[in-house]
Amino acid sequence: MHTYKEHYEYFAEWMANRAVWLNSYYHSPEFISQPVKNELEGNGTVSSPYLIENAEDFYNLYMLIQSGETFSGSYFKQTADIDMTTINYYSGLTSQYTFAGVYNGNGHTIHAELSGGSDNCIFPYVSGTIMNLITTGSINNSGITGGIARSVREGGLIFNCGSTMTLTTTGNAGGIVPSNQTNGGDVIGCWFAGKTNAMGSFGPINIYFDGRDG
Repeated sequence: MHTYKEHYEYFAEWMANRAVWLNSYYHSPEFISQPVKNELEGNGTVSSPYLIENAEDFYNLYMLIQSGETFSGSYFKQTADIDMTTINYYSGLTSQYTFAGVYNGNGHTIHAELSGGSDNCIFPYVSGTIMNLITTGSINNSGITGGIARSVREGGLIFNCGSTMTLTTTGNAGGIVPSNQTNGGDVIGCWFAGKTNAMGSFGPINIYFDGRDG
């Protein structure tokens, strides 16, 4: 007969080993190669947008964008404030990716604490529309960053958004977005009330880069 102490020690060891296995499997080629499923409620249309109701939904969107989805012509609606610190593997999106859909934050917030990487932000390159969204928390990286997105380009729009993020980077930072580039984009009716510790250039909304409209 086993004692309570022996049962506890067995269970604690099993949990520790399980955590190691799950972490290893999550980063394995077998897991990474699996297609990401769109599990969002809605159809992505104006009348039935994809609903972002919690951190798990936004993480699903994040993973879909990382898989190569741009969501051109798709609509999203956030229905509640979201805290992404509850998702261990969330690390923000970089300039490797593009969001071309329409994301309506609906006046809600996304809170995130991002660290590491070179240009990670809540949204990557935006050639679609981000509107009515507020971001809170912090980003600490070694490249270029912004409180809402990495860049707005190719006719993209960031409208009626705000950020209170603390942006710390060895490169450049824009309170909303660092740059307009590749045929330009617009940032309209936005505000920044956060802090920056950028070693490079900083703009409260965005930054002017040579040869681009800022």
